[in-house]
Amino acid sequence: MPSLKMYKSLTIVIFILIAMTIMRNNIWQTDIKLWSDNVKKSQAKARPNLNLGIAYLNEDRWQESEPFFKRVLEINPEFHRAKYSLSEALFNMQRYEEALKYLKEVESAYLILVRTGLESKKRGAVLYHNIAACYYKLGNLKEAEIYYKKAIDMVPDSIQTMEGLVDLLIEQNRKEEAIFYMEELIALANSEYKNREKLKNILKELKKGD
Repeated sequence: MPSLKMYKSLTIVIFILIAMTIMRNNIWQTDIKLWSDNVKKSQAKARPNLNLGIAYLNEDRWQESEPFFKRVLEINPEFHRAKYSLSEALFNMQRYEEALKYLKEVESAYLILVRTGLESKKRGAVLYHNIAACYYKLGNLKEAEIYYKKAIDMVPDSIQTMEGLVDLLIEQNRKEEAIFYMEELIALANSEYKNREKLKNILKELKKGD
């Protein structure tokens, strides 16, 4: 029979989890409130508008984030972080052509930052992945493949990018290449990766068709 001490311990754990959830919600609310207040005081400044847009973006409130990123670009048309963040919002609203436009505008600048060490290779690979994802959604599989492979060349252990490339190859019925990348993908995915067993089953089906 559980002891009183055990019940007390469980109660404390539950209380901590509730408190953490409340704190997290308060942080999100505070970010929006904080930067909303800053924007009201400094509408002509880029940084408060950018941060408010990002605060909405972090809550998956894509539509509400859009006008603040666009205001930043009215203030400073070359603010690459605003273009990058705006592309994320647009992609999640399924406005793929617009998202791609902004990603292509920042591509060269981001790659210079990666080459000079001012940005990580991981950030550059994410940029390539996002461009590939836009092309894929738009049905341009040739360009999507090019950018998925660019991302993999930059960061070879990117599971999400490898998945995107495998999906593309399967869609084109390029089984040998799909099997190659699927095996690489499964090797990268650890036992806790939620899709690992699903990937192994897909790989078996691909090999059956050979």
